Amino acid sequence: MKQDSDEVVTILPFIGDKVLMQLRDFKPEIKYPGCWGFFSGSVQVGEEPDQAARRELLEEIGYDAKVMIHLGRIVITGSNNLSAHIYSCSIQVPLERLTLTEGVEMALATPEQIRLNKIYSGSLSKFFPVANTFFIQEALDLALASRK
Repeated sequence: MKQDSDEVVTILPFIGDKVLMQLRDFKPEIKYPGCWGFFSGSVQVGEEPDQAARRELLEEIGYDAKVMIHLGRIVITGSNNLSAHIYSCSIQVPLERLTLTEGVEMALATPEQIRLNKIYSGSLSKFFPVANTFFIQEALDLALASRK
């Protein structure tokens, strides 16, 4: 998707105490190909970040989150100071009812697995790294602090 603004949203959906992650495509032209990451996307012109977060989750996994919690904003230095709005939500349906439309696979991961920087892909039968960026850990920390 074409980026329409200098703002993005990142969503950490929880099922119980695990975070739903996305294994990114293996396309060399995207950032962090073949790595696990959070669901995210651009805020479109004229759209509020809250709207973008709900839209992105609906587009990427077919889930309409009734409650989306804004956890904060992180400025991603080195990316033209892109502003990322971090959200969390609780998914109230079984994983089997979600449909991934972007990426290779989705999987539930514990915070410990995310911090260890490798998550197992059931469909590809091997481990893949978590996107190597401070942003992943910072967003995870915000989400976990909000759940206490």
